[in-house]
Amino acid sequence: MAAITNSRYVPPVPSNLPRSTSTLLRLVQLQEIFQSEYPKSQRPKAIEAYAAKVKTLEGKCLKSPDLETLEKAVDNLEWGIADVYQVAKQTSEEKVIACAKRMLKDAYSLVVPPVKRSYAGLEGPVFLVEYPRGEKSKAYVIKWTNRNECCASRVYDQLSTFLGHPKDGLGFSVPHSMVFDFAQGLRECPNGEVHKLTSEERELLQQNFDALLIQVPFDESREEISPASKEVSPEERRIAVTERILGENLLDFSYTKYPSLDFAQKNKLFTRLGRLAFLDLLVGNWDRLFRIRQESGEFSFENKAEANLGNVMLVLRAGKEPPLVYAIDNAMDLTLVQDSTVRANYLAFLTRLYSDPGFMVDQLASNMVACMKVYALPDFLSGGCQQNRQHAKAHLALFNQDLEQLGYAAFSQGIREMLDCLVKEKGLISLWYGEEGAFLRDHLQGMYPEFLDSLQERLDIFQFSKKEEV
Repeated sequence: MAAITNSRYVPPVPSNLPRSTSTLLRLVQLQEIFQSEYPKSQRPKAIEAYAAKVKTLEGKCLKSPDLETLEKAVDNLEWGIADVYQVAKQTSEEKVIACAKRMLKDAYSLVVPPVKRSYAGLEGPVFLVEYPRGEKSKAYVIKWTNRNECCASRVYDQLSTFLGHPKDGLGFSVPHSMVFDFAQGLRECPNGEVHKLTSEERELLQQNFDALLIQVPFDESREEISPASKEVSPEERRIAVTERILGENLLDFSYTKYPSLDFAQKNKLFTRLGRLAFLDLLVGNWDRLFRIRQESGEFSFENKAEANLGNVMLVLRAGKEPPLVYAIDNAMDLTLVQDSTVRANYLAFLTRLYSDPGFMVDQLASNMVACMKVYALPDFLSGGCQQNRQHAKAHLALFNQDLEQLGYAAFSQGIREMLDCLVKEKGLISLWYGEEGAFLRDHLQGMYPEFLDSLQERLDIFQFSKKEEV
């Protein structure tokens, strides 16, 4: 099996997050000022005029960098601007110049709304951030989450790159993230290293995140359902800042860009989804490409439920390369961590499947075909243009047809490839138990030992059972 490597570019997670969130908060406050002062139709011209005035302000402050000059110039701007920039505190030449430059950068960043808020998070809202900043663009995601999802994402990230062997790969990637645990004052970096937050960082970040929760409204352009929220203990709660994948989730892709793929691209896409689904089965992530049920203590595949295609992101590339696949919102079902009976029953289910690999491949691939079909367009498209709705329906019909005609064989191939990745010599299982996996095992042990114990039980199926050829 040839290794798959993906070239990828997404805007990185900001390295100085206290500064970046402060910038974002100012932009949100500025947007609120313009939304309250101007009708929507007049807003673009008002922002353009504001940027011109700030450009003039900067020139005056560079010539005469004192507080009086800054205050007089700000008096000619919209009401509330002085408070956003705490003008009265800019008491030195350096502070005046820095403030003027910051105001100009912010003005140019206002050409688009800097952040949208949705209900999509596990433990709270999700903020989708994107705005221009000079010659570059800032784009990232802020989400309220828990340590289960953070640990699972770390596992998927490491396994997707064969535990740091870049020549190998599983055909999908995981958005890099920076995770904040304010209860313990810790910051987990994209490379997995954990550092203590300084008191200043901790206070400023908490202040900015709390302010964003209050000031950013929900995105009303989509009719989203707020997930049933549970009370999360401070020990479990996390805030993750992740790369923003500039593409579409698999559901949106199915009725928009899917018809642009040729046969080879579709086949490779479905094969990679088969790989991901098998890893989900092993980890215990039941909320993506397949569905299972539990009755009378026994697990089985559920063919009459819908998969969650929103938990796969795709980025279409130029040429004949298949779309890049990103696994998002990765999590082990919590019952596999918290309920020993469920954990034992699921382990028995997987052990039965692995004892007959051919049967396992058939069951999982068939379930994916059944559950990934899309039968209705999202609600927010119901009021759109008739022609656009007809195109979207036709695209969905093609996607469902290809699931029937191409999906089963391609999913099966991907599942077999993933199994080979696990059990082959120097495969993922041997790497996990070797020196290469020590960092990840130690990381999980420190962050969430119960998570590690649950995952380890299922990996042990491969370690102690000799599998027949699939």
